[in-house]
Amino acid sequence: MTKIVAKDGEEAKIALRNHRHESLRALKAQFEAKEISETEKGIQEKNIDELIKEYNVRIDEMVKHKTEEIMTI
Repeated sequence: MTKIVAKDGEEAKIALRNHRHESLRALKAQFEAKEISETEKGIQEKNIDELIKEYNVRIDEMVKHKTEEIMTI
């Protein structure tokens, strides 16, 4: 059971990374189309990275909590 929980956690992180890459590509396209400035692009990239880090921490906490819960049964 704990292996399944760890696998699901890793799959969630992979999905987050994929969304991050899609978002960064969209930002790059907007910048190249001159829809946003370089400063705005940098700010948005930083916001995306911070959000991804926050959710990775949440995933790690949930995996740890669920693993502990499984091991107590």
